Amino acid sequence: EAQERQRMKEEEERSKKVEAAIAEAEAERQREEELRLAAIEEAERLRREEEDREAAKEAAKKAKEEAERQRLEFLKQQAIEEAERAVREEEARIKREEAERKGKIVISVTVLNDETEEIMAKASLRLGCKVQELGQACVREARLSVAPAIFAEPKPEPKMVRGKMELRERFPLPPDDTLLEAGVENNAVLRAKISSAVITASKDCTARIWNAETGSCQLVLEGHNAAVCSACISPDCRYVATSSEDSSARLWYVDSGRCARVLQDHKEAVYSASFSPDSKQVVTASEDGTAKIWVVKTGLCKLTLKGHNFAVLWAAFAPDGRSVTTTSSDGTLKIWNAKTGVCDRTLLGQKPVYLASFATDGSTFVTASGDDTAKICDLVTGESKIVLSGHESLVLGASYAPSCPQAEQQAEQQKDENG
Repeated sequence: EAQERQRMKEEEERSKKVEAAIAEAEAERQREEELRLAAIEEAERLRREEEDREAAKEAAKKAKEEAERQRLEFLKQQAIEEAERAVREEEARIKREEAERKGKIVISVTVLNDETEEIMAKASLRLGCKVQELGQACVREARLSVAPAIFAEPKPEPKMVRGKMELRERFPLPPDDTLLEAGVENNAVLRAKISSAVITASKDCTARIWNAETGSCQLVLEGHNAAVCSACISPDCRYVATSSEDSSARLWYVDSGRCARVLQDHKEAVYSASFSPDSKQVVTASEDGTAKIWVVKTGLCKLTLKGHNFAVLWAAFAPDGRSVTTTSSDGTLKIWNAKTGVCDRTLLGQKPVYLASFATDGSTFVTASGDDTAKICDLVTGESKIVLSGHESLVLGASYAPSCPQAEQQAEQQKDENG
């Protein structure tokens, strides 16, 4: 029995040793498996890193190639644009030289009145001159107040279109274009549409002539040293007369805006200046209590009309030019002989009258607006059609100018100019 127990004990010990050996072998196997898996993972990691490095190298290579391609494309485009610019500059230079060459060529142009078909002006101008210079030639020759709109084609006739009478629109030649740019050729016959004009006087020391149809300022008359109280255009459309608080009146050329005469003899502000019907004389009214009649041709004072006790607010010739009417702040109106300067009649209890200036066709009137603008208004509705904006201070007066002088006035003026 003791031996049996000994034997069982030995077998149990052997069994434990075998189990321990098996457990140790299994642990060794698991360790080796872990090492193998770790080696595989490491190899996979290294492979991925290598692939990433290769991909990065490839991407960098492609990016470099794309950048180089774009650089070459940019240089190519730049070279093309530079070549095109050089071509354009060369073409522009050739055109400019051609325009300069042609611009020196003198052409003859005839301008007809769009309404009457009568010759308005004949001019010899360089092709490089602007259309507005042709307009100024019309102002000089036809005695206009403002430059007319000039057209290359006759006034279109209305046509029946779908049962309605329609008038094809035509466009004037742009004033800032040269005759060459406008396509005007030698011996061209153009049409001109006469525009009405408005003249304004302002506290900003200037007077302005406006195109009443477009509202554009055509001339700025600068020279007075104080507010301009009144401004008007002579019946023959050759001169502008302005009066000012600087104690003077001035005559200006309508076509150029240049000052022709300075009428200085009043001692205080000159409130009004207006022409005689024949445009040969000007009468002025002043704060110094006198009115004066001046000779347009010389700028000399012909007569001084004395008799009012206070400021003379307004003076004007009668339609026949034989008498002058004055109004004063002393409450009187006097009628004077324009030839002798003798007062023929005095009316008491008169009050100043303020008038709007009406267009010759009676459709509109112009008034000062109580600010730095004047307004052209519809006579029927009274609504403002055009606002004349450009003065820098209060507008003191606004009036329509003659569109075109009478034929007899032109004949007399031409006779005077010819000696």
